[in-house]
Amino acid sequence: MDWNKTKTIFIITFLLLDIFLIYQFLEMRNNNQLMILTEKTIEENLAADDITYDKIPEVEERGKYLSGISRLFTEEELAKLADQDIPIVDTTIVESTLLTPYPLEEAKFDFLLNQFFNEYIIDGDKYIFWEMDEELDQIIFYQLYNDKVIYNEENSSIIVQLNDLNEIISYKQTMLNIEEYEKEEEIIPAIKALEILHNKNLLKFGSQITEIELGYYSIVPFTTPQSKVLTPTWQFVVNDKENYYVNAFEGKVIDEESLE
Repeated sequence: MDWNKTKTIFIITFLLLDIFLIYQFLEMRNNNQLMILTEKTIEENLAADDITYDKIPEVEERGKYLSGISRLFTEEELAKLADQDIPIVDTTIVESTLLTPYPLEEAKFDFLLNQFFNEYIIDGDKYIFWEMDEELDQIIFYQLYNDKVIYNEENSSIIVQLNDLNEIISYKQTMLNIEEYEKEEEIIPAIKALEILHNKNLLKFGSQITEIELGYYSIVPFTTPQSKVLTPTWQFVVNDKENYYVNAFEGKVIDEESLE
């Protein structure tokens, strides 16, 4: 056996193996570098479409579903509301007509409205202003839970009716009694929810996200309209006029029309 010839064959074989392994390593490294270069961050993708937003809110990483059941207003607590006519038809709804219109002077509008809620409405401090409907002369408020808004829920709202003199003449109130489910789940970050809207082409080029907030949205009615399941939900206001909602547990965009 020619040992020198055999040794040469082994050397060549190992050299070729080394070259192959080096080639494989370089290919893997180049592919990884290419992936790093081509995979843009969420922020970069939004910036590429000129989509801007203010500071992303920091919230707790876990949350719970809520169970909401319509509150029953008692005759005793309604009787304590002064200067109001409240016919008792449905104890889950307060439909009040003021005996004396309550003026809202423009210069002291917020102060007077806050005072009205404290003096005329049961648990008025548990609601927050949502919007002004100028066509209907109405002011809409939604119920809060742990300082978070329960969005677009008619069973936890107050609709204040104004007359032509900007005076409150009546209001309609509903409220949910809230309980938390025991199980906690992970809340997706707001920036991830924003990416979901972007990927679904719901954000046009140049959009400005003017408000980002975590609240609750009713997703599953029980056997009666007065019972609700509420999930943590990201709300995004786009260009100060459009509202989008993303389920903060499942990452799904909530379609208001399909829910209705």
